[in-house]
Amino acid sequence: YPVVIPNGIDAYIASEMVENGNNPYINMEEITGIIPARTAVVLYGEEGEYPLHYTVSNAEQPTNLLKGTLWKEVIAKEEGYDYYILANGAKGVGMYDTKNGENEDEFINQANKAYLSYEKPAAPIAAFSFRGIIGGGTTEIEDVESESEEVKAIYDLQGRKLNAATESGLYIINGKKVLVK
Repeated sequence: YPVVIPNGIDAYIASEMVENGNNPYINMEEITGIIPARTAVVLYGEEGEYPLHYTVSNAEQPTNLLKGTLWKEVIAKEEGYDYYILANGAKGVGMYDTKNGENEDEFINQANKAYLSYEKPAAPIAAFSFRGIIGGGTTEIEDVESESEEVKAIYDLQGRKLNAATESGLYIINGKKVLVK
């Protein structure tokens, strides 16, 4: 069913998987308003309870690499593909290979969890990090710029608006990622 995204929660779909040598990642795109029916998403927000409210209006189904299950399910693996599940592993929150040494033909996906398949790469990939999740600990910062223009808006990596960047660290200033020393 389509659901309204609760206040305080950001929802993301996976738009592209990039091998990128030793730092493979998934480009994530935020969706707003309504999560369409049958759309797997990664949700980001502060710890807490966020009730989901069903809606009759449905947003258009986005192009999305993520898949998901409502219940704990055994997923049969298709030949020629590697499968990844959402987990908090050695590289932080990301999508980790389902290889567990027990059964290479299937894996168990837990209830309300995302997974994805990826055509087997030449070299095995153990995990993909996320790019594009604002405030997410696994988001990579691509460009670092010095603070030199007039400041109109400052946000911390948790998405909170600030009056000033009072401590050194990473901030979103005027819509750009900035390192303040």
